[in-house]
Amino acid sequence: MKDRKKEIGRGLLGKMLADLGIAREDFQAGGGACSRRTETMPDTYNYPARIERDDDGRYVVTFPDFGWGATDGATRDEALGEARDLLRELIAATLREGTGLPEPSRHGRGRPLVVPPVHTALKAALYEAWRQSGISLRHLARELDVAESEARRMLNPDHSTKVATIDRALRRLGKRVTVNVGKAA
Repeated sequence: MKDRKKEIGRGLLGKMLADLGIAREDFQAGGGACSRRTETMPDTYNYPARIERDDDGRYVVTFPDFGWGATDGATRDEALGEARDLLRELIAATLREGTGLPEPSRHGRGRPLVVPPVHTALKAALYEAWRQSGISLRHLARELDVAESEARRMLNPDHSTKVATIDRALRRLGKRVTVNVGKAA
């Protein structure tokens, strides 16, 4: 008799998940078993940009996911450099307004993915985790054993906060920071 464990390979598992209407990405390994991911906050703060040429031949960059804001450059590379600054400001403005960040849409042909500065992404992750936790700012401060004013600064996109402090706060909110390094565009 065959060992049934050996028969369930990646292909069969993928087919079983597909039959159930579950994407493989929605599962993560953990101690030999699979557990469904339930987090709803984005796990990346990289957004696709739309690049178009204007009447003067300049490259204009927008972020359709946000619905506002634009920047430009004389060259495509210059425009994309400016786009990173625009994305930082779009994320910061959203945090200042106290609204939720839009889910990044898929990037594709003609829509390059723009990566925000690391500190901006970390602040956005902390803000989203705090919003989704449903706890008050005072409760967050108590959880972190800091003054409420310090917790407020941690959520402020214009205030510098140490990465270790953001990491500790995210862990208290049930999240963790991971780092991916990819090829530069």
